[in-house]
Amino acid sequence: MALIDTINNPDRYIDNYLEALDGSLNSNTFLLHINKEFNNHNLKEELNTFIKSEEFKQSMLKADIERNWFNYHNQDFDDAKEIKYTPYDFVFTTEFYKPDFHLNIQSIDYLGLKNSLTDLLLDKYIYHRWYSNEKMVNEIVDNFLSKLVSDNSDWTYFKIVPDFLITTEDLWEEDAESLCYFDGFQQDSFTIFLSNKSIYMLLTNGRA
Repeated sequence: MALIDTINNPDRYIDNYLEALDGSLNSNTFLLHINKEFNNHNLKEELNTFIKSEEFKQSMLKADIERNWFNYHNQDFDDAKEIKYTPYDFVFTTEFYKPDFHLNIQSIDYLGLKNSLTDLLLDKYIYHRWYSNEKMVNEIVDNFLSKLVSDNSDWTYFKIVPDFLITTEDLWEEDAESLCYFDGFQQDSFTIFLSNKSIYMLLTNGRA
């Protein structure tokens, strides 16, 4: 199993956790890294504006390629046999976010963050697949955090109710083509890692 083979490889710590989420939640997991300063005391308003921005949209499209999901892109080979990624037509005319959405943000401490990240892998009652080896899960999570937020004293953490982006359920009900990410089930999550210089956004989805 790749996760076990590479669990002690620091260059793989972030990818290991993202791939573990993919399997545990049946998820197309994204980790967005935005080099932009967000005001901790005005986070809700600034995130609201950012989610409506072209920068958020492009970050999601970039993650779609980086994580090899290609839910929003065609893959084409040119004459040099190089892959070109072309967004589907609906990417240019639609947005990820729901109209008039309101963010519900909960601040959590480092322990709460760690427990939340661990629960995403271990909760066998609602997820598609899970890891029963708690020791391995704890190591995956610890390694992920050691690489992502090596000095957690400069970071704050938040969980956001994942109801602000268009879901696959919304599209099926409308029989429409549009950008979407969440699935509308318990596998959806949105976690924020905020420093004074940048922000990470961890998104999960999936169907049981």
